[in-house]
Amino acid sequence: MIEIVDCTAADLDAICEIEKLSFGDPWPRKVFQEELKPRGFNFARLAKSKEEGRLAGFCLFFVFPQHEAQITNIAVHPDFRRRGVAKQLLFDALNFCREREAESVFLEVRPSNESARAFYKAMGFIQVGRRKNYYDDPREDALLLRYELTLSDESTHG
Repeated sequence: MIEIVDCTAADLDAICEIEKLSFGDPWPRKVFQEELKPRGFNFARLAKSKEEGRLAGFCLFFVFPQHEAQITNIAVHPDFRRRGVAKQLLFDALNFCREREAESVFLEVRPSNESARAFYKAMGFIQVGRRKNYYDDPREDALLLRYELTLSDESTHG
């Protein structure tokens, strides 16, 4: 069973480990340290395994006063993939954003990451743009995806 909780400084090592296991060009520790500093609009939610007592995944996002949100990073430890953890994290983030009156949620994904693209499409995200040469190592564009939140939208109630 997975529990979604707020991030604490004690979770940084586990987040960095999952990041390295998940991406060819992982964020350095200092980026996470900066992203996790409380600023009032940035949030980090974690999926923790109740049985194993360890971090299964994380989701970092911003909610801006302009009724927009941005998911900056979401990853699941390889041991927990294909178990619905990413779906739980995304449902949680979307609901969290809705509660803070966001109307649209954006994220970027590599065109080559077919499994992530299929996941986001199944979750209701649509492509609304492309960012040229957004990613490094390897150099690649980013597809800009958007999810429209509505107060009556039941799809994000998991």
